[in-house]
Amino acid sequence: MKFVANRITALAYTALLAFAANAQELWESAQAPGNVFVVKQFYTDTANDAMYAVGEVNVSGGNGGGNNSIMRYTSAGWDTLGHFDNMIFSIVTWHDTLIVGGGFEFVNGIPAISLAAYANGQWMPYGDIGYTSVFKLRILDNELYMVGSFEIADGHVSTGVAKRVGSEWVNVGIINDPYDKLLFDIAKYNGELIVTGIMAVPGENGGIMRYDGTNWHQLGSGLVGAGGQCLSVYKGELYVGGSFLIPQNIGQGIMRWNGSEWRNTGVGPTDQRQLPMEFNRLDMFIHNDLLWVAGYFRYASGVPAHF
Repeated sequence: MKFVANRITALAYTALLAFAANAQELWESAQAPGNVFVVKQFYTDTANDAMYAVGEVNVSGGNGGGNNSIMRYTSAGWDTLGHFDNMIFSIVTWHDTLIVGGGFEFVNGIPAISLAAYANGQWMPYGDIGYTSVFKLRILDNELYMVGSFEIADGHVSTGVAKRVGSEWVNVGIINDPYDKLLFDIAKYNGELIVTGIMAVPGENGGIMRYDGTNWHQLGSGLVGAGGQCLSVYKGELYVGGSFLIPQNIGQGIMRWNGSEWRNTGVGPTDQRQLPMEFNRLDMFIHNDLLWVAGYFRYASGVPAHF
């Protein structure tokens, strides 16, 4: 399947918004360039005092597929970088180079399948993973990782997770899943890499796994009946968000791992009062020592919390 899941439903950001000082009108339009269909990630580049937003952003009034750009915000205002032919899922700055991953084939007409780099004013491909997708790029302990649906990374057999070493991508162990895998996020907790997504290891629930430096193992009891979408380490515990439910799992929508057991965080995000939010529409991040959750939901533990 070409670019498997490259049209996965995005987070419920339908437009870029900025906070205004006026207490009577807390929100105002960010006046982003072009038509913003989907925002998959905001990324702050502190070294260059810039913020990026990637996803599906069309700057020519089309449907977003043929002229998708990165939006960049600086003290000078908005501008755009590159013309991609499909969705961008993730972005990071790595060694003064902007790296993006997604489900695209071209940037500015240059072949760059699913991975591209921007340096010295030029776009270039940034590895070979075939016609698959990269869902997340993360820098962990000064090392660059990517996860996605790929099975080959620069000629190395891979199972959806790879690390940048020198000028190439190398595999990080092998997840013994006989089916197609979709890995959506990666984190590091207690010195071990953690990945979450859709995976079904024989004899295990899957959904979330840890790497001991040699092999991948299910983390605790795993996730029953569904996969995870996002990861975050907060106050010494590992949080995972996804579409999993109680009572099959300890938590619904979000639960946390303390190093030895899964713990509940309440009902978590739901579309209605007790129904789970739609899968793959969730993100978590830390800001001002608080854990923030954004996505397509209307309640959290029954409390109104619109998105």
